Amino acid sequence: MLARFGHQVVAVDIIKNSIGYAKKLATSCNCIDKIDFRGMDVSQLSFDSYSFDIVTGEDALHHIIKYPGAIENIYRVLKPGGKAYFSEPFAFNLFIQDILTPLPEATSPKSNRRTDYNERLKTF
Repeated sequence: MLARFGHQVVAVDIIKNSIGYAKKLATSCNCIDKIDFRGMDVSQLSFDSYSFDIVTGEDALHHIIKYPGAIENIYRVLKPGGKAYFSEPFAFNLFIQDILTPLPEATSPKSNRRTDYNERLKTF
């Protein structure tokens, strides 16, 4: 999106197929010349410190936090006053939460899955 508005973008992903998909998308949006695609691990970013005004990610933070040093690395490459923005479109999706949350039966044999699910709904 930033490249579509004329900004220079560096796109990073550890998965080669994701970079290939992003390149196709950028080509279809006529903004591939504004994007530098890099395959690398976010916990081992090869950029100099204070390189970026903004670091952004979509539907990635729940993966990134699993890599030791990743969050620190993101802040390392931000310029002073820089911002990190992450969008997690499924963060409050109850179906996804249900999949990621251990089954109540695993923690309590007397637990009622439907009741527990309804209780979780009340927290949103």
